[in-house]
Formats: sequence, structure tokens, C-alpha cells
Amino acid sequence: MAAVLRSDVGPARWCEVAYAGPAAAETFRSIFPEATFLCLHRSLQAVFADAVRAYPRGLGGSPFWSHTVEHPSNYVATIAEYWAAYTEHLLGFEDRHPQSTLLVRYEDLAHHPERVMGAVYEFLGVDADVPSAPGILPRAPHEEGQEMVVAAAQLARLPGQLHAKISDLLSRLNYPPLPTGAG
Repeated sequence: MAAVLRSDVGPARWCEVAYAGPAAAETFRSIFPEATFLCLHRSLQAVFADAVRAYPRGLGGSPFWSHTVEHPSNYVATIAEYWAAYTEHLLGFEDRHPQSTLLVRYEDLAHHPERVMGAVYEFLGVDADVPSAPGILPRAPHEEGQEMVVAAAQLARLPGQLHAKISDLLSRLNYPPLPTGAG
């Protein structure tokens, strides 16, 4: 509500960071139809590795908990289901509003900030200095380590339909495909 009130008296541009889902973005867009959105995606392997590290004793009380219904005893599939649901919704929002959204991959931003921020500023129509030093976002400790290898091996064994859905989403985001396994 504060953003709506300030929009009449504030500057022509402002930036809000929201960790809300696409439904909230749709509402915001209906209030501010000229708004632009940077849609940040993260690889499934990175989300999985972080989830395993953050919730080593189970998913109860975690953001993943609501996705255990489909796969009640499968930690791997539950996390993958969570990622797929949010990714599908966000990609759907981007598909419905291609002129006002820009897809940004976390890994690209962390590893190539100059290139990604240049594209972001161009999309926003803003003249700004692009950072010359890497490190806009910290690299997670697992990004190049053993946890990512373990994540890929476990994710290869997703149930068939979920494996196919994940593979399609990874392809749409230009992430490497899941390895094939017993899915």
C-alpha cells in the first residue's frame, strides 16, 4: 500500500525487491501496468544442494513442506516439485508479459555481473555504470563442489513424469539437462 501511495508523489522510477510469487506480480502489474520485472531463476541443482544443507533432518516446517503431498517419502522429488511449481509459475508470468519481463539466472549474475547488469540496465532503459568487479552476488560454497555432484546424481532418479517436467523447465531456462537415471 505504501508503494501505491508514494507513486503519486515519488520519483518516476523506483525498485522493489519482492520474494512473492507470480500471483503477487500479476496484482502489482494490474495496479502499475507500465512496471517492468526482473524474474530471477536459480538452478534446480543449487536449490536442492541448499535445501539439503539447510534442512538435514527433514523438510517439516520448511518452504518445501507443502510439496510433500505428491511425494511423501521422497525428499528429492519434494524439493524438485517445489522448484518446478515456482519455476512454472514464474515462466508463465514471463510468457504472459514478454515486453515487461526479463529473465535473469542467478548463476549468470553471480559469475558474469558485468554482462548481466549491462543487459538489465539496457532492458530498464537506464544509463548506469556496470560494475567492473565480480562479486555482486556471493557464490554459494557448494556451487562447484561435491554437493552439486551429489545433487545431480540424486535428481537423475526423479519419478518419470517429474523428471520430464524438470527437463523441460531446465531446457526453457538454458540450464544443462538432468542426467538420465532410473526415473
